[in-house]
Amino acid sequence: MEAVKTREDAILTDICDAIRSAVSARAVYLFGSRARGDARPDSDYDILVVTWDTRPDAETRTRISEAVGSHSPPVELRYVTAGEFEWRRRFTNTIERGADREGLVLHMADDVEERYAVALRWFEEADIDLEFAEFAMRRERHAGRACFHAQQCVEKEMKAFLTIVDVEAGRTHDLDALASQCATVDSAFGAWEDRLRPLSAYAVVARYPNGPAVHMSEAENAMAVLDEFRPFVRTRVAAYRGETE
Repeated sequence: MEAVKTREDAILTDICDAIRSAVSARAVYLFGSRARGDARPDSDYDILVVTWDTRPDAETRTRISEAVGSHSPPVELRYVTAGEFEWRRRFTNTIERGADREGLVLHMADDVEERYAVALRWFEEADIDLEFAEFAMRRERHAGRACFHAQQCVEKEMKAFLTIVDVEAGRTHDLDALASQCATVDSAFGAWEDRLRPLSAYAVVARYPNGPAVHMSEAENAMAVLDEFRPFVRTRVAAYRGETE
C-alpha cells in the first residue's frame, strides 16, 4: 500500500509541476474520488486549476494536456479563475465547493504571491498611464494631460507597493497621503514625499478647462520625477516579495 501511495504522490507532483510551468496558478486541487479516497484503480485524476484573472488560452491548455497525457489513469483538467472559484464554492453540488471542502491541495500560492499578483495589475495600469503621459509630451498643448497621467502613474505605483505590504490604500488621489502611508512601512519613501507632493494637484486641475494653465516645464518636471520613482518602487516591491539580485 505504501508503494502505491508513493507512486501516486509522484504522479500528482508531476501533474502539478507541469501545470505550474505553463500557467501562473493561485491553487491546484485534486478533487473527486481520488481526493476522497474511494477511487477505483482506473479512476481519473480530477484536477482543478485556479488561475488568477483569466483562464489559459487553448494553446496553453493543449500544452499542459500533452505534458500530463502520459499518465495512466488519465488526467482530467478543469480551469477556473480565482473569482469564479470564490463564487462557485458557495453553492452546494459544485466542483469548486467539493474541491474546497474535500479536495487535496497540490499547490496554494502564499499570501505574498497573491498580493504580488494584485500589485502586478497595479503596475500594468501604471504602465498604461506612462504611455499616455509620454504621448502627451509630444505637444505643448497637452502638457496638462501629461501631468495628469504622470500623477496617475505615481499613484498606482504606490498602491502596488501598499498592496504587497498588505496596507489598505483606500480611494484617494492624494500622493502626499499615499507617500506617508508607504513611508510608515518603508522609511525609504520618506525621501520622496516633497518631490511627489506637487503632482497631487494634477489629478484634478490638469483635466478641466477652467483650471490653471499647466506649462510644459511642469510636465517635464513631473516626468523626471516619474522616471526616477518607478524603478525605485519596483525595486522595493521586489524586496518585499523576497527577491534578491
